[in-house]
Amino acid sequence: MKLHRHMLDPLAQSLVEVFAQNQPAEKVLERILKSQRKWGGRDRRFFAENFYSCVRWWRKLWFCLEEPEPNEVTPENALRAWACHWVLSGEEWPDLPAAKIFERQRILQTDADLLAIRESIP
Repeated sequence: MKLHRHMLDPLAQSLVEVFAQNQPAEKVLERILKSQRKWGGRDRRFFAENFYSCVRWWRKLWFCLEEPEPNEVTPENALRAWACHWVLSGEEWPDLPAAKIFERQRILQTDADLLAIRESIP
């Protein structure tokens, strides 16, 4: 699938609103989808699925990136978390080594002490 900035910029900004501004995810999603009148059903589905996946798996994504969760969520690091999700979905992303991300995911699956991170429990 080809990715476009018109999808990634709102995705990153939406994650900032949820994690930095403590906005409810469903309200952020609703507002974004209403503001993007040119998006078709496929774009809306892609956006909603990826947005909710990042919200749901936030802790796991940062673990797989081998980075601490950021104290300040910016569009840049929100996009980085999404890119990790993209790689875990079987896609490629420049500057993210898939082998390292999958190795970190394997560690999550085998280490019982990492249950909270594996399940992305806050």
